[in-house]
Amino acid sequence: MSLQVLTELHEEVRRLFIAGSGMASGDLRLRALQPRLEKLADAAPVLGRLAEGVQALVESDAESSPGRLLELGTLLHAVMYTQGRTDTQGELVEAGADIPTGTTYVPYRKLKPLIDALTERGPGRLEIIRSALEEGLFGDIRTHRPAVIALEDSYAETAEFVQERVLPAIGAPAVPLLLRELNLQGGKADGRRLLAIHRLQGPGDPSLYLTALAEGAAELQVAAASILGDYEDQEAALLEASRSRRKELREAALLALSRIPSTKAADRLMECLASEKDAPLAVEPLRLSQDPALTARVLSHAEGLLAEFGGAEKPEAGLIARMAATVSSLGTKREGDVLSFLQKLLASPHFMKRETGEIQEEAAGLLLESGDPQALGFVESLHGEWNHRLISFALRAALRRLPPEAVYERYAPYVQEKKTAAAKELLQTIRRLTTGLSRIGDGAREAREAQPWDDRWLPLFIRLDEEELVCRFVPEAPEPEAAAYVLAKLDEQGGRRGNNPAPLLTALFRMDEALASERLLHVIEQRTLAGSWWYIEYDLQRLLQELPASSADRLERLAGQAKNEGIRRALEEAALVARNKEHGSKGEADKGEGIES
Repeated sequence: MSLQVLTELHEEVRRLFIAGSGMASGDLRLRALQPRLEKLADAAPVLGRLAEGVQALVESDAESSPGRLLELGTLLHAVMYTQGRTDTQGELVEAGADIPTGTTYVPYRKLKPLIDALTERGPGRLEIIRSALEEGLFGDIRTHRPAVIALEDSYAETAEFVQERVLPAIGAPAVPLLLRELNLQGGKADGRRLLAIHRLQGPGDPSLYLTALAEGAAELQVAAASILGDYEDQEAALLEASRSRRKELREAALLALSRIPSTKAADRLMECLASEKDAPLAVEPLRLSQDPALTARVLSHAEGLLAEFGGAEKPEAGLIARMAATVSSLGTKREGDVLSFLQKLLASPHFMKRETGEIQEEAAGLLLESGDPQALGFVESLHGEWNHRLISFALRAALRRLPPEAVYERYAPYVQEKKTAAAKELLQTIRRLTTGLSRIGDGAREAREAQPWDDRWLPLFIRLDEEELVCRFVPEAPEPEAAAYVLAKLDEQGGRRGNNPAPLLTALFRMDEALASERLLHVIEQRTLAGSWWYIEYDLQRLLQELPASSADRLERLAGQAKNEGIRRALEEAALVARNKEHGSKGEADKGEGIES
């Protein structure tokens, strides 16, 4: 029986069911199918009945067409149903023992949101998955396959969370599912599957990973190379991969080689470090290596590069790039020889040139991170060297090893020359180091205790008109000079939109809470009366919570005058907080009277 003519007739009947049977009378498409059905009627008589049904429908009127369309459709569906197949093609084989089994102890109503989060798209899914992991829902077998599917999630954070947290929680039952879904010619999802299989199975037979490295798609090759670092006997495969034309594969192979303690692996890493093309790829593997002999080879290589700097007036870009990679590769090393070389580097006139500025900063940063007293002393001694190029690092070293008064006496003279490069660098460094001082209460107090500063910095910053630093350095006590400076700055702003008075008001709150409260209310009044206040800064809103109980009525009045709904709600909330303070203080007073009586 020809299925094509039946399929075409089914499409036309479906069209008429949608459009209405009244469209069937004289339909040209149905008329074209009738001769074809009649021609096939000799082989299958039922097709003759379909041809008669088509003719009756085409010749029907508006009154009879609905019934005839229904008759034709019923017969057609019955005929098509008989043409379907229910058997499965192919050879039947035993499933084997790798089909995962497990419990289904969680009600499906509770699992449904988790399964949807793992298999569908949309916001908020990662939180559902996190909560399910904490509740232990992944012990239910019905979550295992959705978890494997989630490795394909377009939202990388979700896929990585499933790979790193969910699948290890499921454990061995996930391995057969991962193997079944694995496609060596796939993409990122299959790379994650391969990594998950290795993590769950542990080191064993490397044949799957070798196949992926040799025949897999790009993502699979990278994943396989990273896995083979756990197989010391596969060093040859990794050495070959490290010479691939693809950068990503070379990088993965070099990282894997860093975990293999062999001479050949070390030779390959040093070969890459010496090459301008692959030197950046060797940095992370060398940083991760724990081999002291390899570190010694890196230092010897660095000494050779430093000697090359002495032979040229202006160092070549390739030499600078190789030295940059070499210094970066020493980033995790704290041995005395490494620290000595970094100091030698920063003391070399041939190296300390403008072109090597980034390497100088990295070397100074590594010495600071080491915490070694001798290294800190060396960095601090650089404050007056090399045109003050590393003065910011010197300041940070001084703060760690000198008393506050000594730091001020050494670095304040540089800051006083405000227009110089050294002063600008120092001021920027102080801003970065004192962000914690901009808070109120315990936060600022803890920041001051963690890093004390000499009191003389405050009047210096006032003279230099460094408003931001003045606000940070004011003490938690009355300070007339600083208070006058802050009030003058607030007067300059005049409550104008676009200015942010929060830092000045925060400083004022630390010195004089009553005065600061009054000035804050004054600023709010200025902005409200201006009529163009559409946004309240977060820091200013936070300061409103510091207002005393006596300000509640005033805040409510200002809330009533505010034109913007967001401003009005913020002021009403602040008024409520102030009102609660009033009730709280009254309750304490009543409690005290009760005790006395």
